[in-house]
Amino acid sequence: MQPREIISKGTEPAGCPQTGEIFQSLIEGFPEAILVVDADFRILIGSGKAQQLLGADPAGKNISNYLEIDYSERLQQVAAKSIVEGSARLEGLILCANGARFQSIWRVSPISGSNKELQALVLRLEEKRELGQPEPELASFARKVSNLWVEEALIESEHRYRIVAETAIDAIITIDEGGQVLFVNRSAERVFGYSAPDMLGFNLSLLLPGYAQGIPEGREFMGRHKDGREIYLEVSFGAFTQGSRILATGVLRDVSGRRRAEEELRNANETLRALIEATPLAIVAIDAEQNVSKWNSAAEKMFGWSESEVLGHRLPPDSSDWLLREAAGRCESITKETTRRKKDGSFVEVTISAGPLAGPGGATAGAVAVITDITERKRLEQQLQQAQKMDAVGRLAGGVAHDFNNLLTVITGYDEMLLNGLAENSRAHGYALEILGAAEKACALTKQLLAFSRHEVTHPALLDINPVVSGVSNMLRRLIGEDVELVLLLNPTMATVRADPGQIEQIVINLVVNARDAMPGGGRVTIETGVAELGEDYTQKHLDVKPGRYVCISVTDTGQGMAQTTQTHIFEPFFTTKSMGKGTGLGLSTIYGIVKQNNGNIWVYSEPGKGSTFKIYLPAVDEQPQVSPAGAAAVLQKGSETILLVEDESGLREMVQELLERQGYTVLPAASSHEAIRICGSYPGPVHLLLTDVVLPTSSGHELARRLLHFRRHIRVLFMSGYPAETIMQRGVLEPGAAFLEKPFTPEVLARKVREALGGAMGATQES
Repeated sequence: MQPREIISKGTEPAGCPQTGEIFQSLIEGFPEAILVVDADFRILIGSGKAQQLLGADPAGKNISNYLEIDYSERLQQVAAKSIVEGSARLEGLILCANGARFQSIWRVSPISGSNKELQALVLRLEEKRELGQPEPELASFARKVSNLWVEEALIESEHRYRIVAETAIDAIITIDEGGQVLFVNRSAERVFGYSAPDMLGFNLSLLLPGYAQGIPEGREFMGRHKDGREIYLEVSFGAFTQGSRILATGVLRDVSGRRRAEEELRNANETLRALIEATPLAIVAIDAEQNVSKWNSAAEKMFGWSESEVLGHRLPPDSSDWLLREAAGRCESITKETTRRKKDGSFVEVTISAGPLAGPGGATAGAVAVITDITERKRLEQQLQQAQKMDAVGRLAGGVAHDFNNLLTVITGYDEMLLNGLAENSRAHGYALEILGAAEKACALTKQLLAFSRHEVTHPALLDINPVVSGVSNMLRRLIGEDVELVLLLNPTMATVRADPGQIEQIVINLVVNARDAMPGGGRVTIETGVAELGEDYTQKHLDVKPGRYVCISVTDTGQGMAQTTQTHIFEPFFTTKSMGKGTGLGLSTIYGIVKQNNGNIWVYSEPGKGSTFKIYLPAVDEQPQVSPAGAAAVLQKGSETILLVEDESGLREMVQELLERQGYTVLPAASSHEAIRICGSYPGPVHLLLTDVVLPTSSGHELARRLLHFRRHIRVLFMSGYPAETIMQRGVLEPGAAFLEKPFTPEVLARKVREALGGAMGATQES
């Protein structure tokens, strides 16, 4: 052990011990030899004079090495006496390293710890005599002079160490056993705010409220400044004896700044821990041994393992352990999308961003990962991709259907004119009927394509769904056969929807027929109606669905069910799981188009062997259903009015012109809007009706009608198209009051629509 350095200050009250004796354990420059030994009498320090006296540096040797006889027992007695009385004398014959021998007298003083246990002994040579040499008066006088020199050295040492004490950064205080302050340095003034003279005579408890009595133990104390604020102090006291008194000198270090920094760091750590626990992102860390050191509540929720199950252990298999190890090994950040296994065996789609954790000296101490659950995002992305694909296919299908309808109109028109000129029992008449039948089937297919593409012409009305479902139930029972049970569960308190009743029937029929085909051995089909509130939770998981009140049509079967891969394609046109010739693949795509056209949503749940459930959601409206009276059958009449016919397809234009002229009308044909305006402007007589295609090469039929009304104010307008354009329709619904002729059409339908557009009974409407 090393002797404790004790520093004192000069302003002391009466009776304060000489500070030179406080520091004598550390003085090298004394004129007398000084030895410091531990409790086992091993020499710790030998002053320069002691080294000269003994002929070598004695540090590390036992003092008995320099005594002629065994002084073990005597040394123990002297040590005990010094503790009790404050000092003791030791006489003995010294054997030097160079062989010299002399008689000596040493003054022994103890150094005690805070628990009053002996820590060291200080031996100061008081007298040295050669062997056989008596002590003359001159020698006695010289010894006294030497003692005076010692006192002067102590005074000089005191002055030197006062300077050290004054320049110390920490507060230094000496107290007696009762806690009375005997000495303070200047730093104590700065730390506590009092002047040094004011603090002398204080009880230490005024400066350290937590102090009771005795020698303070080495620990942190809460000190009190003169202005009343609290100070964090790191306190260390060492005890020593002065005669019969026990004193202590302490170093008090102001650590308030460090404590504040630690508190701020602790608060920051607490905040960080709170943020880590509050974040919805899973945060996982591993140490250098690749054991889990952090597993927040989001990770527990995401993967299913609790914190207690994983802390201190390797990460569960397939839960991102490999990426953390890779990040730690490569010492760089890594981000990856992957699929990870949960505790229950299911899987979760995640994005993992992992990076290394730096330890002391920059070495890698592990890795940390932030894990985001992207399962829902992936599902929505798939929905969006599917919706975009369906929209693209729908646009293609709509365009094909529109062009095909023009061709079908020509085929059916000329075929019916051909039938009118053939004998019914002739072979040619039969051929013409076959052509007409094939054209009608083609018309049905184009209607389905238009429904899928949301371009089908609709005639919406306010409906109660229940009567529509009940109305087709008898037909459905005939369609599905006796081995399939049809169950209707119709909610009597239904809401109203705005939809085309024909389309609703088409939805129900297609779903039930599909359900029948999924049950070749028979089974049960359940049609259920009800009202549902779709909230934010539902709409966030389904694209193009707004929160609100919906009418629900549910069709459930007990059939074969579908795998997930099949479900992703069932609404695509021409996709079918049926064998060749058993289906067109347009049934579900037609339903999809109708539902989307009515701002609704379709949902399917199915598992192989567990049947399927289709749910149709249509927006509810706060209006009462309409009850339409049955109208009388229209009587077709011929006419004599003038009709401006505008159609860019020459074959269709010529066919319609011939049909109308056979009905007695005067027809002014035009291939474009420019030609129509020119003809209408130069025609001298009245023009009663504009029959125009919606889509024309240079402008729309709607724009043509608007321009003609400037100079033909009473002209009537009848639009025709394979699908309605957005200039006159909003999402496939006719504007109120707009007359529309849907392609393909028969000569009878053409004649009836023209007559209706002209106002029913034949008559020449005069223009102003």
